[in-house]
Amino acid sequence: MTDMVDDPVPLLMKKVPGLSEEDARRAAGGCVGEVILDECDGERMSLIERTYPLPNGVECVLWAVAWFTGSAAGGDFDVDREDLYLDEAAAQEAWAGETR
Repeated sequence: MTDMVDDPVPLLMKKVPGLSEEDARRAAGGCVGEVILDECDGERMSLIERTYPLPNGVECVLWAVAWFTGSAAGGDFDVDREDLYLDEAAAQEAWAGETR
């Protein structure tokens, strides 16, 4: 199965005016924090907050709604699909729509 994961680079560049693509790629590859805000469907779906380090020392946060395949018992989860959002409100709205 092919992962369908949104690339955070365009969103990081949109959220941080003036951020170069090179710096955005570096930040995307160096995610420094991931917090699961909510889970649903036996941990197969999560609302996640991700923190990326920027070159100026500031951290940038993006939110994701992610769907996983795998077994909770085995701990082997693969991302099946992940939708990234610039702000928490949009992510919360998408999450609410998915969990109804």
